[in-house]
Amino acid sequence: MRKALSYTEGVQLHQCCGAMLHFLREFQRIAPPADFEDARASLLSQFSFGYLDPDLQHCMETSVPPGDVSSVGAFRPFVCKVQNATKRQKEEAEEALAADVRKADLKQIVARLTSDLETLEGMAGGDAETAKQTALDLKWIRERQAKGDAFIDTWMQENCLVIEVDADFQHVVQDFIKYKEQFRGVSGRVLVLCGYDATVFPSNATYVRQSITALATILGMGSDFCGHYQVPVFQSQTTMSAMVKHRRLIEDQLIANKLSIVNSFQLLYSKEESTARDTRALSQQCIGLVHGNFPDSSWLASRVLVEGKLGPVPLLPFNQFLGYDDTTRPGASAHKQVLQGFMSGMDFRADDRLLFVDLVPNRFCEFGRAVAEIRLADPASPLRYLGFVKTKDSGEPSAFKDLVNSVRSKVWEHWDSSTMAPPKTRPREDAAAAAPSLQLLAFQDGRPVFPEVLRSRFPVGTAEHAEVETMFEKFKEKFPQQPRPSAQPQGSAPRSGGLCDFSVNQGKMPVDPNRQVDLVPVKDADFQVRLGSISMTGKRPAVVMTNELDIWVGNTSDVACTLGPVELFGFSTGSFEEVVSRGTATADQRGLLFRMPEGDLSLVVAEDKVIYPMCEYLRMLATRRGISAVEIEDHKLSPWTRQDGEAADPLPVSFRYQIGSLETGKTHIFKPNPLDSESAVRSQTMGALLNGKYDQLATNPRLQVLWEVETSNSPAVIQAKKPKVYMTCSLCLEPKSWYKLST
Repeated sequence: MRKALSYTEGVQLHQCCGAMLHFLREFQRIAPPADFEDARASLLSQFSFGYLDPDLQHCMETSVPPGDVSSVGAFRPFVCKVQNATKRQKEEAEEALAADVRKADLKQIVARLTSDLETLEGMAGGDAETAKQTALDLKWIRERQAKGDAFIDTWMQENCLVIEVDADFQHVVQDFIKYKEQFRGVSGRVLVLCGYDATVFPSNATYVRQSITALATILGMGSDFCGHYQVPVFQSQTTMSAMVKHRRLIEDQLIANKLSIVNSFQLLYSKEESTARDTRALSQQCIGLVHGNFPDSSWLASRVLVEGKLGPVPLLPFNQFLGYDDTTRPGASAHKQVLQGFMSGMDFRADDRLLFVDLVPNRFCEFGRAVAEIRLADPASPLRYLGFVKTKDSGEPSAFKDLVNSVRSKVWEHWDSSTMAPPKTRPREDAAAAAPSLQLLAFQDGRPVFPEVLRSRFPVGTAEHAEVETMFEKFKEKFPQQPRPSAQPQGSAPRSGGLCDFSVNQGKMPVDPNRQVDLVPVKDADFQVRLGSISMTGKRPAVVMTNELDIWVGNTSDVACTLGPVELFGFSTGSFEEVVSRGTATADQRGLLFRMPEGDLSLVVAEDKVIYPMCEYLRMLATRRGISAVEIEDHKLSPWTRQDGEAADPLPVSFRYQIGSLETGKTHIFKPNPLDSESAVRSQTMGALLNGKYDQLATNPRLQVLWEVETSNSPAVIQAKKPKVYMTCSLCLEPKSWYKLST
């Protein structure tokens, strides 16, 4: 006989039945009818055999009503099936809606792109009209540049005149008297401060004697004349006894010429930005010189001579020295403070004049730069500058050209942004045509651009994405894409339209430094003989130069990366020399020649570290800096022209130039200093390992020796700074892999 159920067992079965009916109703609420009927039969069969009782009792004891259907094991597969089906239906509905939206967006995008293309096609009236407008823009820029040069010539003559003199200092006093004549009608005082910077003792003893004689002659002209003498300091390349000898030589000459050396003061320095390795002294002795005929000179009231000190003035870190990095170097702040210190206490009035005569300037003639900055910032300042720079001899090069160009560039920048200058862009009657109203396309740096955001607007593989790509190909066909610089140039809006016309020279194009190249990776390359290697940094790959002069780049990290274009290494310090070298070679055993082997398609590195084809760099100078009439050091430069059927004279090709070497064969060569055995190989010096084999470095479109150049504003001359080795492509580097760049 079957045993009768106890009261407790009956209650449990009753509870399980109620729970089963509850969860069936909950499942019926979320499941489609067909799925519910199929699942109901299976669930009731399992329930009748008691398989669900433990789960149902556990849910009743632990769950909060109404409970979770999926918490019952038998219900869980059916709930997941229903949820997945519901999710798929929702995704299909969303995808259908997105497709409808894409179709609607595509219609609008295609309509707007078509309208923009029609606007661009009808804007310029053809290539001939575009070339004509570009030529007119360049003519305006050249005429404006000529006006700027004329202004600078006048400004330099009146405010900051620099004269090149021989070592014997002939005609210096006469030149000083002639320059001082411009102040003859001044109602106020005309004071003169003569600078004699002997911080680094001049190498020519005759130059020292003659300059002191000229100094004494000038200071003997009146009581309003004073000298500022900076005594020699100890240099690492000299000895203490030599420094004392140099100082004694100068002071003996000063005393012999009746100049008083008793009014000394200390020039105090601060080295807040320098490192602990900077061992330069924190002070330098200076002397205020007055002539013995005028012991009561008016300059004795100057605060500097009264207090016997000046400063502290900033002593710059080595990496901020003039000539170290021309793009980031600071102004001559210390020399401005010296001038202001001498002027303090002298009670200058509006009609007074102060002429600073720089008889022995330092290498970069920083007092001249300081006076120029003061005069440009404050036209009412009484300061004027007259500098005498020693001409070049066999001993040391003259800084005359670099100094004058540097000061003229500062004046140009001031004039270019002032109200005295004509408008930066040519006034045009068809202003609307020059700046068309576009809906989706845009103008960037004077050229039409297809925005990248449109190409990524639709998912890859969709019909809409294919349609946008078709529109992009149509845009490229009508407006061919120009080679891009390695980065976007910084500066104001372009002053001229027009692009480089690459239809000449058989349509030859420059190397695109941003192009992606694919090279075969070599895993864990084991170089048998390494001349040198450079570790990987965040912006530069690891570099190895082998004994065969092959250049390899690698990714030594565990993560893939894409780099380029990027500077790989330099050629250490060295010297520039002018040599005669005929032909097209860019290097020989001595060093690297400043040449443009591909003409105006040759790549150069501008001041902002951007890689340009030379024609694009010349276009940037015209459109960004307003410099159209320009020369290239050691090269002939002329515009590329072609005959137009309707014009009698050939027309210039838009921003294309013919560049060749000088007929004399003269050019500059950079001769790197070889590395000694104890020198560590760094990115700045690795190229010096090629000592005597500079012409054997195998270059190609992805590995090139590029010249860093800089352009002075007035006169406009593109000058070579130094050569560097660049990777002129973009390369995806796999982890722990190496790639051979040289061929």
